[in-house]
Amino acid sequence: MRIEEFVDPVIDKTWGELGAQIKLSDKKVEVGLGYPADGFAEELSAELARFLGVEDLDVDFRFMRPKQRSFADVSRVIAVASGKGGVGKSTCAVNLAMALEQQGARVGLLDADIYGPNQHILFDVLNRKPEVQTVDGSKSFIPIRVNNIALNSMGFVLDNDKAAMWRGPMLSGAIKQLKNLTQWGDLDYLFIDMPPGTGDTQLTFAQEIKVDGIIIVSTPQEIALLDVKRGINMFDKLKVPILGLVDNMSFFETDEGKKYSIFGEDGVEKVAKDYKKEFLGKIPISIDLRVAADSGKPLVEMNPDHKISKIFKEMATKVKGSFL
Repeated sequence: MRIEEFVDPVIDKTWGELGAQIKLSDKKVEVGLGYPADGFAEELSAELARFLGVEDLDVDFRFMRPKQRSFADVSRVIAVASGKGGVGKSTCAVNLAMALEQQGARVGLLDADIYGPNQHILFDVLNRKPEVQTVDGSKSFIPIRVNNIALNSMGFVLDNDKAAMWRGPMLSGAIKQLKNLTQWGDLDYLFIDMPPGTGDTQLTFAQEIKVDGIIIVSTPQEIALLDVKRGINMFDKLKVPILGLVDNMSFFETDEGKKYSIFGEDGVEKVAKDYKKEFLGKIPISIDLRVAADSGKPLVEMNPDHKISKIFKEMATKVKGSFL
């Protein structure tokens, strides 16, 4: 039995398929994986011990960070998009980012939603500003670090109570500048919270700003799904990889366990199946999720053991797996 044949329970691929770097010694295994496994070390060690038929096994996991960079010192750039506003895109983005950070990844978040930047509110840094550094006449931003996430946001440069009336080329240029002029440091993943919609803004964004993949968030309501389909078609034509679809506000569950599909049932999952895209999962309507957002703490950070936090962590694992 070869250890390369071990099926990774997190990614559901063999370590041979994942290109894991394995060093074996007496009852000790050193494993290099292409994803941060800190949050799964206990589960992986137990499954590996069963696979090898041993009881006491010392396993040391390390993260083999990609040598190829999207830009500067950032390995992967992930955009979070939605066909409509108000479907929970920003809430999903911040909790996915937090989930990856808790799993041992180095994560940044750029709030590029110029029409309604919220990440500085969701992180309760409304009254803070990133430091501006000038070297040899060139200015750059030092992102705010909050909950070990590197954060920069359009909300830091816009007036909170004024509408931004920018069109596609101007907006994408501002996003590109904010992304490139921020000193992100060494990151495994940079999330970009995109403006909602499927118009010229998103088209220009997708053409000019290189991303490694996009996550699309939607409610299961039919009118929202129409825009999801438009978004899928647009990103496919532009050859932007779609990492998966998220069904947000999927259902409401009573204290007695009865579920009500207020906005429709399984619509996002059906679209994912029809278009042959990954379905990342369902996020229910939850008071706890709303309270966490209003208090300025992502639910994954406020209550890591909450059942919705666990769903976000499972989604984050699927996102990691898409790059392997």
